[in-house]
This record gives sequence, C-alpha cells and structure tokens, in this order.
Amino acid sequence: MLFTPKRWLGGLFIKFFVSLFVISGSSTVAIIGFGTWNSQVELKEALSEDKLHDRVAVEGRVVAELLQAAATPERCQALLELLVHRVFDSGVLTGKAGNSFSQSLGEGRLAALYRNEQGLQCHYPAKLTEPLQARLQTVSRQGKSIKVESDEPRTTSDIWFSTAVAQLPQEADRLVLGMEGFDPWKAFWADTSRQFGWLWPYMLISNCCTALLLAFFLLNRIRHAEQVANTWAQGQLDMRINDEGHDEFGRLAQRFDHMADAVAGVIEVKQAIAAQDERSRLARELHDTAKQRCFALGLQLSLLRRLCSTHPEQSKLANSSLKLVEHLQRDMRDVIHRLSAPTVAELGLDSALKQNLANLLEGSTIEWSVDIQEEVMHRLQEEDAVATELLLIASEGATNTLRHANASHLWISLVRQGERFVLKIEDDGQGFHPGHTSSGMGLGNMRQRAHWLLEGRIDIHSEPGQGTTVEVSFKPTEG
Repeated sequence: MLFTPKRWLGGLFIKFFVSLFVISGSSTVAIIGFGTWNSQVELKEALSEDKLHDRVAVEGRVVAELLQAAATPERCQALLELLVHRVFDSGVLTGKAGNSFSQSLGEGRLAALYRNEQGLQCHYPAKLTEPLQARLQTVSRQGKSIKVESDEPRTTSDIWFSTAVAQLPQEADRLVLGMEGFDPWKAFWADTSRQFGWLWPYMLISNCCTALLLAFFLLNRIRHAEQVANTWAQGQLDMRINDEGHDEFGRLAQRFDHMADAVAGVIEVKQAIAAQDERSRLARELHDTAKQRCFALGLQLSLLRRLCSTHPEQSKLANSSLKLVEHLQRDMRDVIHRLSAPTVAELGLDSALKQNLANLLEGSTIEWSVDIQEEVMHRLQEEDAVATELLLIASEGATNTLRHANASHLWISLVRQGERFVLKIEDDGQGFHPGHTSSGMGLGNMRQRAHWLLEGRIDIHSEPGQGTTVEVSFKPTEG
C-alpha cells in the first residue's frame, strides 16, 4: 500500500497525536492556572497588612539595635539581608508561582529599606524595581504601611504591593519591608513558561508513544477491512472482515459483513430472476418459431407420405423423415418445458421436482411419487447448484421412463446413506439390456451430470421385463 505525504498527514497517528497533545496541554494549562490562582490567594493572605506587620515587628526588634549601631552602609545592608530572609524565607513564599522567594529577590521585587536620623540609608537587595523602590520611599516618608489591595494606584496594571513599617525606638528612624508581586495573570504566564520549559518534551514523547500504540492496535484491523472493501468494490462479495473485536470498530466491521451478506443475497436473487427471465424468453421464442416450424414440417411430411404411397422407396424415406420430425418435436417440447419450469432456488428441490413431473407426465397413465428426506432437503437449501443438477437428472430419468419404459409406476427418492446422498429413480417398465442402450435414452447426460457432483457416481440396474433403477450417489459439501 502506497503511503503518500497527504495520506500520512491525514492518518490516525497524526490525528491521535494532535488530539492527545491538545488535550494534555489544555489540562496542564488548566492545572497550572488553578494552582496559580490558589497560590495567589494564599500569598495575599500571608502578606496581608496584619500578618506582615506582626512578622516585621517581631523580627525588627531583633535587628533594631544592631541597625542603630551600624556605622557603614555595608553593615546595614548585611543586617537587612538577614532581616529579609527571616521575614520572607520562612515558608511564606515557598512554591508561590512567579512570586517565590528566590525569584522575587533576584528580580528586585522583595526588599527592605532603612534610614535613621543620622542620615544613614541602605536597602537590600542593591537593585530594586522602580515601582517597589518608589513605594518603599513613600511608605518610609508616611511612616505607615499600605495594605495589600489590587485597586491601589500603581505604576503598572499587572503588579500589587505589600508593605509594612517596623516600630523602632527612635521615632525618626524608619525600617520598611515590602514586596512587589505579580497579579494572577502575570504569575500564571510566568509559571506556565517555566513549567512548559521542561514539560513539553515529556508531553511530546509520551503523546507520541500513546498515539503510536493506539494507531498500531487499530491500523492492522483497518487495513484488513480496507482490503476486504476493495475486493467488494471489484465485485467479489465472498470475503468477510471477520473482526473479532468487541469494541466500536469490531461492531462496525460486523455490520459491514452483514451488509455484504445482504448485498450478495440481493445479487443472487437478481441473477436468478434475470436467468429465469432469459429462460422464459428463450422458451417463448422456441415455442413461437422452431416448434411451429417443426409442426408445419410434420404436416408437410405427412402429405408427402400420402403422395408417395405408390412409390415404396419414397414412402419409406418419408416415413423415416416423419419419425425424425416427431422426435424433434418431443425434444423441442422437453427443452421448452425445462426452460420455462420454475428453478430450484425459487421453489426448493421437492416442489420443483414435483411440478416438473406433473407437467412432464401430464396426460400419461404413469403414477409417480417423490420422497426426499428432510435432512437432505435442509442441506440442499444452501446448495442450489447441486439441487439443480439433481433436478435435471431426475427429470431426465422421468423422461426416459415416459418415452421408453412403457411403465405404470415411477418412484423417485433422495436419502442419506452414511456419508453419501443417494438419488434413486425406479420404474416398473419393460426394462432393457444396459449394454444395448440407444443414444436417445439420455443416459449419457445423466452420467455427465452425476460426475459433476462431488465424488459423484451413477449405477444403472435393468433387465428386460424387470423395470429399471438408476442410482446417483455423491458426497455433500462440507458445512
């Protein structure tokens, strides 16, 4: 099977892969979004004015005296670093999306500012964001903290602030701690970018493997179904998908098999109807043309025989010709009857054979009977070709009885004997020597049809004055 790029891109693997990637990506984004929102709620709760002020008050008292004794900005900055770590690095910012302690500190969004009345001023870290630095200066001048609010005036629309002022022994001294935090949307995008940096290769590989497994489990079944469908398109309806799966595809394949059975049955019926129509047409044409001409020829030969009654040789030739015409008329009548007779597929072997014999022996004094075993009849319902051959053999035997046997009774039976079926045609006529049969008795046709059957065999038993018995035996097909 040729796989073109267009066919490959439209295949199950690509569809599975894209679908799985979209679903896993969407679910991951949703989980990250929920986690970001939840962490922002927890963070703002942890950095509320009261809680942050309490932590700053406790830790600020520890370093307040040290800050007052600090003589250089370097010592002041070292003390602020210690204070920031003690206030914020105690689990408050652990695992907060986009607002973790290390990330916020590194980006200058987490800081402490100190100044005293002697003019010493320092802050940690050394580099702060402009919005946070401006906010800390404002709080330092006002001497009071500003609580966490998203509707506070701010430099940009995607940040928020939390600040607290420590109470120092000297009222002129100021110690301010604050944080500039991302709002949920910015934190979400920051965390999503960070997560997908390592997550997308895992998603790519896992989804690719999953898509390969799904495609593998379905692909062989689909290819087999496609091959069977191609044979159906070519008119060969004997193949079936035979998918044993109990999933949706298996049920679909079973319905397609049932559909193929139905289509094959419809085609067989249409073919049988067409064949019957053709036989009927041929029978009408033979009846209206050849049979009528044979009848006219017989009349002319009868007239010729009377005219030649005074000439022995010519009269003998006319009699011989008239007999040939009579044989021809009988043969023509038999052919027309067989062509116009109902088929086995339409009536079944038992009914078709009885109707055939009724038409064939009409007007004769022969009493006849047909006995077909029920088991045999049931088996032959699915073997129209075999049943048709048996019908033709039995009809040929009945024709021989009518023409040559001078019989008063005819018995036809079809039974099972062991592994073989046996068709018996028996009459009580005058019999004959089997070695001296004439070519017009139709036994050659019966032998030929018997040999067409599976392991078919024909036996003829007859003696002059003892009647005739014809036995045709064969093996039924497996099934």
